[in-house]
Amino acid sequence: METVKMYVEVDKKLAILAGKNEYGITVVEVPVAELTPEELQILADLPTSSRASSGRYCLDPYSGCSGIQPVGDTSLESIKVLLQSRVEVLARQQAEKKARLETAVVKFLEASDEEVIKSWNARSDAPSHYWFNVPESELSDVRKDPRVAPRLAVIRESIAAQKKEKELRDKLAQEKLKEFQRKKKEDGEKALLAWATANGSERLKLMLELQAGDWVAVAREEFQDAHAPEGYTRGSCGGDERKKPTLAELKELRKLEELVNDNLKNPEINWVKSDAEYDEDGDLVSEAEAYAVVEVQVWSPDGDHTWYAKRIEEEEEE
Repeated sequence: METVKMYVEVDKKLAILAGKNEYGITVVEVPVAELTPEELQILADLPTSSRASSGRYCLDPYSGCSGIQPVGDTSLESIKVLLQSRVEVLARQQAEKKARLETAVVKFLEASDEEVIKSWNARSDAPSHYWFNVPESELSDVRKDPRVAPRLAVIRESIAAQKKEKELRDKLAQEKLKEFQRKKKEDGEKALLAWATANGSERLKLMLELQAGDWVAVAREEFQDAHAPEGYTRGSCGGDERKKPTLAELKELRKLEELVNDNLKNPEINWVKSDAEYDEDGDLVSEAEAYAVVEVQVWSPDGDHTWYAKRIEEEEEE
């Protein structure tokens, strides 16, 4: 008698209740002659798979089909029940899929262009399957629906046009920004040159006359030094934000706040700590210390700035 091999999963509970101790996945020889033409067609349509437990390729009624009616043995009657159950489950799954797809299509048709675009997924070049509320594997079915595909194409072209327009706007904005920055730098250097010509040192004026060296760098330093508050020296001392400033420190900060302009900006109080330093012979070079400094940025017309600092001694506290 001709047979074909098919996987059958015997339900543990049904088998035990029937007084049998064999259950789980097993390979069954199905006698094809004892099946009806309808059952033979179901059998012929079954996919094949290789279960890890058996290592053999056999017909698999469970492949791609969950919820099949369990069976308690491997009898021909149980096999027929199994085959018929697969057909019913697949039919139900197909009906559920059809309903899902129809719901997704209706949602798409009723949604505004703005809503569709908002939910657009660049990877799938369409709204995501989460938005359609379908499995990812069914997204292509929604997209191919004749009621969906034409509108999707129009929206896709609209998104591409908007993207191109945005890129053009961004490019123009970037070019305008670069031109603004270039013009600002140019105007700043002109202002710095005017100041250097009128107020620069003999050295700086000679550099301008002979066009020797980097006059901009020297002019910056001289301008910043000239506009730094009295008692402040070039360079930041670093440190951390002062948590408990003294009265003297606060008064110095307020004095700077009153002086703030285009050249003086961002005054702050910092607490600086330094470790003791020793030379290679182990002799003390400088002792560890901690102190407060008030610092401020001094800006030159070309947009460059340098920090200036003033140490606030403890005896200044009232």
